Amino acid sequence: MSVETDAFEWVRERAYQRWGRTPKAERRVEEVAAWCADASRAWRAGGEGRHELSDAQIGSMSRSIARFVVDQLVEFRKRPPARTTAEGRATERLLMATAIPDWIEEDGERVTARKVAAIAQVSERKASRALAERRGAPKREAQAAALDGHERALFDVANALLPDDGFCVLRVSDLEARLWPEPAETDAARRKRRSRLLKSFEALRLLSFHVVAKGDLLALRRGRTWKPDDAAARLAAAASKPGLVASLPAPPSRATFWTSTEVRGLVATLRVALKKGYDPDVFRDFIAIQRVVLDGRATENLHRFAHRISGGYGYWSNDLPTFFSFAAAGHWGIRLEPGVRDAVAELGRRITLLEEDGKWGRSAESVMHSLECFQSRGSPLFECFEAEGRARITAFRAIIEVRDRAGDWIDIDQALALCDRLAREEEAGRWSAEPYLNPDCPF
Repeated sequence: MSVETDAFEWVRERAYQRWGRTPKAERRVEEVAAWCADASRAWRAGGEGRHELSDAQIGSMSRSIARFVVDQLVEFRKRPPARTTAEGRATERLLMATAIPDWIEEDGERVTARKVAAIAQVSERKASRALAERRGAPKREAQAAALDGHERALFDVANALLPDDGFCVLRVSDLEARLWPEPAETDAARRKRRSRLLKSFEALRLLSFHVVAKGDLLALRRGRTWKPDDAAARLAAAASKPGLVASLPAPPSRATFWTSTEVRGLVATLRVALKKGYDPDVFRDFIAIQRVVLDGRATENLHRFAHRISGGYGYWSNDLPTFFSFAAAGHWGIRLEPGVRDAVAELGRRITLLEEDGKWGRSAESVMHSLECFQSRGSPLFECFEAEGRARITAFRAIIEVRDRAGDWIDIDQALALCDRLAREEEAGRWSAEPYLNPDCPF
């Protein structure tokens, strides 16, 4: 390239940067040309071989750039700062989908996006997306309920390992041992079991579980289908590093009083009152009984976000009432609509009231009374449960609302110790909740 061409490109680029944000009405050819001439002379003096650029060339080049800048260069508009973050938008979508009151489905008519938008005070587009996501959940639940045999067992394993979109690598031999406790004696039997295993996974494709097998390793993914190169890379990494292979979750135990949703939620409520309920599993049980939103994944997402910005289990994750109030106010780029914001604020208020009981050393009976005073969609909280759930709640209160030797109600720590002991005894077959659930029980 010639010296003049090099100078022209250098000056032109800087002229665009200098004058691009200046409104076109304020640009003057003479002013821009003078600036370009000064920049050209600075370029000429800045290196060897540039002295060949003459003053005539500088003048011609400067006027050419100036005319283009004034007549044709579009004004560069400054991009406004983002009002939300990707994390905030994802949380908003999930909260919006789960905070739609279920009573709008009770009139027997199809609920429209316009009706939801009017109730939740959001745009019809957001309401339409929320309804689509909400109505997809029953369809998925129905598909999962239709599974049986090996397909159901594999679904339970996959759903426990990947509650959300993600991937993991498993051993085919571990899965075969879960489905067939007795080992295969011949190679033909092993090949047949492998074929049946992979065929059972095919039924889970409608539930967004996809697998790719190689040797004794199986790459499992929830969400999008595997790309061949991606699956091969995951399997190769797991083959070279056995620690990347996931272990199978423990098989579900038989249903007991202490493993029911209502009782686990009540025990988690006692832990929350002592600020001991911020482990993800405990918090999930706590959310399940609060009935603030229809699907606890929404607030669980916020809970994980609290841990992430805290750098672990500290600060925000130990001060959830303040965190939820900040999230409802739109901090960290989380933009919540009025109906969703109210649900998050209500959850923070409940945690505050429960922590007050723990702070002042009140009894477990006081915590149950506080919980009883909460409301869900205009009704007392405990009345929102089915008859069996209400029976378990009544039984739990009868178990922990006892007095110590001094005649005082036992405190929260004593109640939790009692719950842990009775859970172990029930698992061992030495205790039963039947006398509390059935008043006519003779023993």
